[in-house]
Amino acid sequence: MKLPSLRWRRRSSAEDDAPAVSPRRTRIRRQRIGAALAAGLVLGLGAASTLAEWSAHQFVGMSVQTGDFIMGGGIQVNASGSIPPNDGWMTGTNAEDYVHMYAWDTSDLHRDMGPGDNAVIFGFVRIDPVSAGYVESANLHVDGLVGLDGGPVQGPNVENIAWEVYLRAANGNGGCSSLAQANNPPATIGTLVAYGDSLDEINHVDDTGWEVTRTGNNHRVCLRLMAGSDLVPNDELDIVVRVRAEGNE
Repeated sequence: MKLPSLRWRRRSSAEDDAPAVSPRRTRIRRQRIGAALAAGLVLGLGAASTLAEWSAHQFVGMSVQTGDFIMGGGIQVNASGSIPPNDGWMTGTNAEDYVHMYAWDTSDLHRDMGPGDNAVIFGFVRIDPVSAGYVESANLHVDGLVGLDGGPVQGPNVENIAWEVYLRAANGNGGCSSLAQANNPPATIGTLVAYGDSLDEINHVDDTGWEVTRTGNNHRVCLRLMAGSDLVPNDELDIVVRVRAEGNE
């Protein structure tokens, strides 16, 4: 029977000189390699998947409706004759489309005047309720008497009728409602603010005007007419009181 041959290899000198590796050192080396690989894996993931900056937009809101008000302020006039003046307030009047002032006693109407007669006629003024909320008061000025074209009153009696305008914070007609009061104006007629010796003349008692407040009473305008002895009969005059309001700061 032929026996198998045995081959053998001589160890090299390097292998003979290499120190033997103990099982414990091999195990420690494997743990270090595993830890290094694990650390590299974590660092690799962190570098490839950082938290990116981002933004998003959404919108919420509402509709706002501004109120019905005047930019600044305005005034209204009333000559309906109602006491107190609740209805009939008007805006947008002018010399041609004016509000007729009211004569409480029809016998005192200026068209019925004779030489030496006096008459009182009244209306009301207030700050327009739809004025801007910050408007609390205004100064009222009487710019004079005008005709329908906005110019001076015309006619043969312009020089024969004198006039006065009184203002008062009041909701009634007291002091501006009878022939007796026209002939002898009581204190309740109000404060004299403007006057003229003829219908085309105007004088102001105080250039600052009359303060009209937003709250409280309305403000009555009382026009007093005084006919002279040279009054021409059968003459019809359109006499319009032009008032102006200036807002207070």
